This record gives sequence, structure tokens and C-alpha cells, in this order.
Amino acid sequence: MIFIVGPHGAGKTKAAHIIAKYGLASIDLGPTLRKIHRDTASKLSFEEWVTQGEGEYGVNFTDALLVREIAALQGGLLHDGYQGDLLILGSRSYPGIEYICAHTAPMNGFPCRILFIEASIEVMRTRFNAREGKGLSVEKFQKYIQRPSQQGIAGIRPYAHPLWNDGTEQQLELALLEYLRESTHVLPFNEKKFITV
Repeated sequence: MIFIVGPHGAGKTKAAHIIAKYGLASIDLGPTLRKIHRDTASKLSFEEWVTQGEGEYGVNFTDALLVREIAALQGGLLHDGYQGDLLILGSRSYPGIEYICAHTAPMNGFPCRILFIEASIEVMRTRFNAREGKGLSVEKFQKYIQRPSQQGIAGIRPYAHPLWNDGTEQQLELALLEYLRESTHVLPFNEKKFITV
């Protein structure tokens, strides 16, 4: 499994869409958890539901729910005896990644890998404002991404492979393909679709 992490607007979703063109499946943890919450028909808000769950079941309440979803996806990724790899977006802490990796089956014997996408403040701010329909200044965006809830992401960086996103899709695609070629022994995607440079 490859965890794609990084701050808001760094290009995680774009990276997942690019890699998906080469045959890798993905799961976005935030929307997946929100769907699980909706399916419970809880009258609690999402945040209250998470807080209550962590109070009853421990800090890995959401991670355990996600392990169940990931395991179900893994079962559907078998093709000709080979299990395709899985991209996981939305991880916010290294302990959460450790929990998921410890409680899911390795995919074709590969260890979990973490790809940390970074970009300039201006690239992230522009992407974030466009996606969220906001108009945050550089100063307000910097404060937004430095909130305590975002600090767990910085704790992942020392355990991850860094990947710089200059804001162009072609550069991001080239960097992703180079990373995938280097980080896998058996390529888990359709190499015939590689772009040529």
C-alpha cells in the first residue's frame, strides 16, 4: 500500500488520479469515514461521532473502521494471481498509518510506503482556494495549514519519501512514475501506459 500524504492543496488527489491511470486503486480516508458515519444514521455530527467512538473504543476507532474498508478493497484487487497495489489518501498521523499497516495484509509482500507531496505555499493556496471556493491570502492560508489539527501531517514527513509538486501535472506525473519504478520490485500498474519523455 502506498499512503499519499501532504498538506492541503499539495496535490494528493491529483496524484491519485494520475496513478489511477496506470491501474492502481485508491481509497480516500476522509470521505470513506464520512460515508461510514452517514451509514450509521447517527444523530451526532461527524466530529461528535468520532469523539464518542474514540471514547468508547480508543484512539484507533477510525483506523479500525478504515482497516475493514481497506481489507474489503484488497480482496477485489486480484488479477491473474497478482494483487494490484492500493493508494491511500487522507492519513493525518504516523501512528494511524502504523495501525493500518499492522492490521492489513501486505500486498504482494511489499511493505507499506509513504509518499509525502510538498509544494510551495502559493501553489497550495491557489489549489485550496479553487477547490474550496475561498479567497484566503497567503498569511491566512499559512495560519490555516498550521492549525493543531494539521500538525500530525508534519509528523509523517520523516518516515516518507518526499515528492515536490511544482504545480504542473506533467512534472507531477513524471515524479510519480519515477517513484513507483524505484519503490516496487514488481510494477503494480500497466507500464505500457508510461508516458515517454
